[in-house]
Amino acid sequence: MYAPYVSLVKKLFPKAQLIIDRFHIVQHIGRTFRNHRIKETNQLLKSKEQKHYQLGKQLKRYWKLLQKDERKLDYTRRLWRPGFKAHLTETDIVDRLLKGSPALRVGYQLYQDFLYAVKERDYVSFEELLTNNIMLPEGYQTRP
Repeated sequence: MYAPYVSLVKKLFPKAQLIIDRFHIVQHIGRTFRNHRIKETNQLLKSKEQKHYQLGKQLKRYWKLLQKDERKLDYTRRLWRPGFKAHLTETDIVDRLLKGSPALRVGYQLYQDFLYAVKERDYVSFEELLTNNIMLPEGYQTRP
């Protein structure tokens, strides 16, 4: 939820209890993962090593697949992917992108776990994600 809005509500309605809905939770975790992906992509694109630079270009080209719910990725249809110079499914692309960046893999898995818990209304999993993720990537932790 938008931080200035939260402080304004607390000032105007001190006894009010703010409730954040599913939309805002998914929006927040999606935005956090997007920022993480962009930061990682920019670091790779600045790399002098060809392998890292190539991965940065691939992340930049196929970013939408990383933001997509993994349950909606196509795992059957293989198409020619010029960035990889191979026939790949959407799940193959995601696997290759994440294999090159362990930090991004952790963030991606956390993002997908939150998406699953929120969309399936799995309160137990959601609660576990909020309380058990002590080793979160930088940027995923909120200020107390």
